[in-house]
Amino acid sequence: MSLFRYSAPQRRWMRIRHNRRLRAGTPFTLRHYQQALIGHGYPAGHVTGTITVATTTAVLAFQEAFNGGKQGLPVLAPDGLLGPLTKKALRELPWLSLNFTAWELASNTTFFKQGNRPPKIISRGNGDCLVKHELLAGLETIRALRKKPLKVASGFRDPRKNADVGGVRNSRHLRGQAADLNRSYGLTLAQARSLERFGGIGRRRDTGIVTHVDVRPGWATPALWTYPLR
Repeated sequence: MSLFRYSAPQRRWMRIRHNRRLRAGTPFTLRHYQQALIGHGYPAGHVTGTITVATTTAVLAFQEAFNGGKQGLPVLAPDGLLGPLTKKALRELPWLSLNFTAWELASNTTFFKQGNRPPKIISRGNGDCLVKHELLAGLETIRALRKKPLKVASGFRDPRKNADVGGVRNSRHLRGQAADLNRSYGLTLAQARSLERFGGIGRRRDTGIVTHVDVRPGWATPALWTYPLR
């Protein structure tokens, strides 16, 4: 049986309520933690106020993604348990690390604005954010090296999103191990390799600027490739 999923507007409302709770300092119940998970891309089935298999799976996915949040908390042990440190980390949402949120790394639906006409859907995503904390750590090192904000063009992708954007079937984006960068960011191959974080590095063929990094094993001898011009 497939996992129950809330709609995008329902998940957005859960994020809004989560932020309001944080600002008000309201104590969190199990239902609130479930809503925080669902609202930020970790599907936990129905909000029941009880620990379910879906809740445990969602907690595990969040633990694998969390990289300290704004407070620099420790990386979480991926045990699927909603212990004190994991609860504290959930109250850090939307921040997964110092400078990156779950929302910007999630498999979101993207649109193309057409003046006064309704936006055109470019690719459909389910809103999940099943990234790995190693990717967050790598992105933080890029940002520190370049000393300027880094906007992720594409992070985690669900299968439909990956197909819509023309991703390969075994894409590291499907595993939450990859991120695409805007070419305007200007990261060079030498800079990416110097960070000793990325086992896969993709560049534009015309400029050599890095537009893809992933944290597959093998940063010492990374897989290198160029993207054809479009």
